[in-house]
Amino acid sequence: MLPNARTIVRIDAGSGSVGEINWLLEQDYQVMAKDYSGQRAHKLAFSVPNWIADPRIDGRQVGWVREPATAYVRAVRRIAVRCRKKNGQWGWGDHFDTLPGRCADRDQAVRTQDDG
Repeated sequence: MLPNARTIVRIDAGSGSVGEINWLLEQDYQVMAKDYSGQRAHKLAFSVPNWIADPRIDGRQVGWVREPATAYVRAVRRIAVRCRKKNGQWGWGDHFDTLPGRCADRDQAVRTQDDG
């Protein structure tokens, strides 16, 4: 395992372009990020087959994005998030990571979605 493969870089929205994220991926870093484009998140949300209610935040739902992530040089897993705004419309976001294996929250989301 390369030394960078054990380093996780967390990027908040607006802190990294696709090019900058791809540089990190090319250097074998693990990345956790929130996408910076609400329009892209809205588009990706159409590929989510099942939405799961967030038990901690009323009105918030999450789901696995099924559309392939072709912009990145390595495979990423993406989760779309939608929240009801005060005007009743949805607000959109998406998160992605390259972490190996499975984390507990992601495992729960998969089990819930596969059961539903």
